[in-house]
Amino acid sequence: MGSVKKKLARAMEYQNANVNRPMERNMFGRLLGIKWRVPAEKYHGVFSCQLVPGTSHLPTVVLGYGSGDIEVIPGEGGVSAGLIQGVTMSLPVTGLRTIPQTSYVLTAGANGRVSRINTETITHTTVYEADNELSSVDVNYDRSLISLVGKKPDILIVDAENFSEICRLGGQQGYSETHESENVAGGHSQRLFATRFTPSSKHTLLTAGWDCSVKIWDTRSGNVVGAFTGPKVCGDGIDIFGNNVVTASWLSKDSLQLWDMRKMECIMTLGCRGGNENTEFLYCAQFYTGKYIVCGGSGIRKPKIIDIYQNKILEEVDVGLRVVQSICVSPSHGVGVVGGLGDTASFLSIDI
Repeated sequence: MGSVKKKLARAMEYQNANVNRPMERNMFGRLLGIKWRVPAEKYHGVFSCQLVPGTSHLPTVVLGYGSGDIEVIPGEGGVSAGLIQGVTMSLPVTGLRTIPQTSYVLTAGANGRVSRINTETITHTTVYEADNELSSVDVNYDRSLISLVGKKPDILIVDAENFSEICRLGGQQGYSETHESENVAGGHSQRLFATRFTPSSKHTLLTAGWDCSVKIWDTRSGNVVGAFTGPKVCGDGIDIFGNNVVTASWLSKDSLQLWDMRKMECIMTLGCRGGNENTEFLYCAQFYTGKYIVCGGSGIRKPKIIDIYQNKILEEVDVGLRVVQSICVSPSHGVGVVGGLGDTASFLSIDI
């Protein structure tokens, strides 16, 4: 256990000032509580969610529904500011990502459409039509590049200013519906569900999906510059903090893992199963500062906060979902939002 702690201490990089914030309790007397809920069942559940910082004390919540609609809800009060209907033509809004330092959110839809949502005016503009059934979207830190992934195993890189295609990473050579990726240095071989630019390099991108591999790409050369095998990602299941990557896999056990992106090796497998949970099958996970992770899925239906250093579940909350499909957290605000298949989406207070 001592060697694991030393390994973690070398690997973790504390970049958020809230890591050492004094521990508090919310109005429920817990580390994790529900501030408010909104009905989601009539929109066929929540497939994606985001938090958008603004001038208010709390960020704005954006929910992507299975009906193809998007709802914008101010964090203060939880009263809907408006519903934007038919953004993805009645197909699920499978991906959302806030454009850094703006009030805009990009959407990815199962129909291949990419839209830009203005959370202040509650309007949207279609900016791109991909020849793919999209699962996820991301924007790099300087807002110059967009990454899109989906049913096809290639990664589409789009100019974030004029929304024109720049290149495609990987390609469909060796595409397989059933086999895992055998070529670590090559592209993916199956459907992709997650894409993330690193916070430190605008040209470095991570992708993951069904082929049980996470690829690290350089968008300038178009090459894979690193990879690690094992994670079977079926949702927004990769996140990055410093040089560490967390992966959430749709596996019955050992589904939550922490990786060192420099050494391309697994640092540790984290326990995420509560006392009454027999399986895990995670869809999503996010860092909450460099010390904690929040996760959920179809086996883990009560979102968990996990202390990485102790490898311990600190808290869980019953949000009443049959499946947790999307989580977004904001450590600087002490809040999060969680959605999935069920009656409601929940806005959470996180006090650690």
